[in-house]
Amino acid sequence: MDKLDKFLPYFDDILKLIEKIKSVRMQKVLTDLEIKNEVANVYKVTVADERFFVSGKPPSAVYVKNTWEHTGLQNEISKMRDNYARCSVELAYLENKLSVYRDMIDVWRTLSANERTNIV
Repeated sequence: MDKLDKFLPYFDDILKLIEKIKSVRMQKVLTDLEIKNEVANVYKVTVADERFFVSGKPPSAVYVKNTWEHTGLQNEISKMRDNYARCSVELAYLENKLSVYRDMIDVWRTLSANERTNIV
């Protein structure tokens, strides 16, 4: 069993990982809010600024959605969406890593219990 002990994750590493998960999750949530605010701004600008008018009228919501909602007026939302995607991938990776740590501890716990049972 002593050989298996060296494969156990250190609790300090687990706590650091949880802090990293918290940080990335916060970044993801803030990026999502930033995207939503910028999308709202796109709608405000396109219905108020005559440069975006079509035949003298503000563009329809469907036109704004299909034209600028995803990218933004100057590609600013695309960068935010890229950051959001990166946060999502990093968060999934970190959560999977934490899950593996838990599995490692569970395997150790099972083997340890089996070893104690075999001694008796």
